Amino acid sequence: MRHAARCTAEIREASVALESRDGRTALVCPRLGEVTDVPRIPRRDREGRALMALVCLATSGCAAAAEDDPDAAVDPVVEIVSDEHLCRQDALMSDFWNCGECGAVCEPTEADRCEEGHCACGMSSACGAGADCRFGRCVPPDLAGANCEFDAECTSGQACIEGRCTTVQCDDEACDGIDNDCDGEIDEGEGGPLSEWCSSSPAEELMPPCQRGVRVCVQGEWTECMGEIPPLPEVGLLRCDGRDNDCDQCVDGTLVGGLCISEEPVGYDVVYLMDVSGSMQGTIDDVKEATRSFSARFSQREEFRFGIVLIPSETGEHDFAAIHTNLTDFDSFDAALSTVNANGGYGLEPQWDAVYEIATGELPLAFREDAVRILILFTDEEGQSYRALRGLSAVDEAAMCESLSHGEVLAVVSDPPHVGDFDDCSVVIEMADSEQMERDLDQVISDPCG
Repeated sequence: MRHAARCTAEIREASVALESRDGRTALVCPRLGEVTDVPRIPRRDREGRALMALVCLATSGCAAAAEDDPDAAVDPVVEIVSDEHLCRQDALMSDFWNCGECGAVCEPTEADRCEEGHCACGMSSACGAGADCRFGRCVPPDLAGANCEFDAECTSGQACIEGRCTTVQCDDEACDGIDNDCDGEIDEGEGGPLSEWCSSSPAEELMPPCQRGVRVCVQGEWTECMGEIPPLPEVGLLRCDGRDNDCDQCVDGTLVGGLCISEEPVGYDVVYLMDVSGSMQGTIDDVKEATRSFSARFSQREEFRFGIVLIPSETGEHDFAAIHTNLTDFDSFDAALSTVNANGGYGLEPQWDAVYEIATGELPLAFREDAVRILILFTDEEGQSYRALRGLSAVDEAAMCESLSHGEVLAVVSDPPHVGDFDDCSVVIEMADSEQMERDLDQVISDPCG
């Protein structure tokens, strides 16, 4: 009568401990506290899960079973199974030990990764017979090379391929997830990850304060260009901010015959962004009254144009902003503003979206190229974005601010609890009565460069 099964069950019921030895985590056999020097072998359990097995000497662990039956033939070796490579359905596309399906282990001599559920060597398919996967490429053996078993038996620049010392072709390191230069490291540069200068403009044309940026190789792909200061056209407020935005060595002007000629804006395009949710009717009335006081100042001045964007729109869908009145003369604008009223209580106010879509041109307002763009947002709610409901990228305050690339003036008229959602890149004006609002708006519109 053999008690190997009983002994195995007893050993398996004891937990397989994890101990840290010399900075490494090791599985430790129960009772004996030591692991035999037997390699871990991939295999599957009854449910098809990939397992790694450790073989433990279990003679003393089975002593109790032998005492119960002196005639028992106790099996001295028991297999302890760890879950180090358990199969996970959400990892089948990239798990080297379960590539595409549970238990499908990639052959190390043929592949170095699992890509989309298939074993691969670098960026190519797994190597077939007659080649080994080395440094991200399939390398055929040099049949005239010396016999070998390990790489260390070959000379520098060679590897042991199919039992033959074979010269391995090495190249300069590139950002591709492959060890191109055969130094054992992937996508590495001097002292860290592979990196390089980057610029959206030809490097030879860059003058201070413009500068190149840097991009870094991460998992075989370049990051975006970081730290770059690109030249920007001096339009809008960028014509009067005291900075050389286009990096032509002429601040707020243009070089003509070696002389820096200052250029004033040709006009001012003013857009009212009106939150028309139900709670805004009182503010809308104050805006109308304050704006009427501008009539004597702006009605005959062609350099000023005005437009209206409603937040949300007047259509049946209320998760986006829409143009109510495109940029026009003051009198036409004032007449259109008189028709604007609160919509009765819709709870969606996509203010961040409205500013972003005006700045990016998604809302096609007829801006003049050389005019200063003045955006004035009226709202009593926190910043919001609903672009995701339309399958578009959501916008937050940072994205809204980043979109303002034409020297726009952004002024936000809001209640104090919500100004923090807009103040990173705007002039914040607290809501007030029509008289104070008139003074605040007059300052923003009349002297944006002041």
